Amino acid sequence: MKIVILGAGLSGCLAAEMFKAHDVTMVAPPSSSVGLQNHKAVMRIKDPTMAMILGVVAKKILVSKGIRSKGEFVPYASIRDSNLYSLKLYGYIGNKSILDTKTVERHLMVGEIVPRCKVIPSSILRIKKGSILLKGQKVLEYDFCISTLPMFVNCKLTGLSKLNQLFNTAEITILNWPLGIPTSNTYQTIYYPDLETPLYRATLQDGTIISEIIGGTYWHDKIRKELEASFGILLASEPEAFTQKNGKMHSIDETARKKIIYSLTDKFNLFSLGRYSIWKQIRADDLLSDVNTIVSLSTLMDPYLVAKKRARGGK
Repeated sequence: MKIVILGAGLSGCLAAEMFKAHDVTMVAPPSSSVGLQNHKAVMRIKDPTMAMILGVVAKKILVSKGIRSKGEFVPYASIRDSNLYSLKLYGYIGNKSILDTKTVERHLMVGEIVPRCKVIPSSILRIKKGSILLKGQKVLEYDFCISTLPMFVNCKLTGLSKLNQLFNTAEITILNWPLGIPTSNTYQTIYYPDLETPLYRATLQDGTIISEIIGGTYWHDKIRKELEASFGILLASEPEAFTQKNGKMHSIDETARKKIIYSLTDKFNLFSLGRYSIWKQIRADDLLSDVNTIVSLSTLMDPYLVAKKRARGGK
């Protein structure tokens, strides 16, 4: 089968590996990062299978967690803390991982994640069923397409209605503070549910404190003081700052969301993969189950299998 993957990030690289037995072409728009190249926030996985598929090492770690509210550590997250944390990040109330503060086993993906297939760096002008028009009028034909691009971009490229949905996001800033002292394989995460501070999570990992903030970088001094009080460590150096414009997405109507995903597949043979493409907050581990679903559904679009079924009298 001819398969086109839109986007060269983690989701796109995973899809390319899962379909490597086929004729796979990846289109990397100018705004698309490669692998985890531009991912500076914390990413940990439960199941090491994804790392194995991507050809990188899954480093097993133990993560200690804590919650800091009103300038003090609390033994566990209350319903109030969970609701505030959810509102702070996503604009809606939902149960989040802050409710579970037990020490947990996780894995870090260590190594360079790159697409191991044909890659075309190009802007995408339009998508029709079975073909994609690239910049320079180059046409790519496909049996089915996997898009990791944001849902509203998929709608624009196909001409599909957004069903009056507003795709709002919140910018996040990541401040990485190098410690310059040994940390002896120590992994710690602290959650900050209070709305008074833009800091929502801080993680000690590989000799660096990774602080994640809703909004811009103008909170440096306050963030430094909070982190020093939280971890009991003096932060002598300046942090390295990174900004993700579409860091956290706000939810849309669930019925509309599902209808858009279905319509893209039904009308354009286009599968949506990754949190921005399905417009839903998911864990990295969820990508594996989602791409396996696509693998199963894609057999319905395999020209050889379809022809074989019709030859046997099937529809």
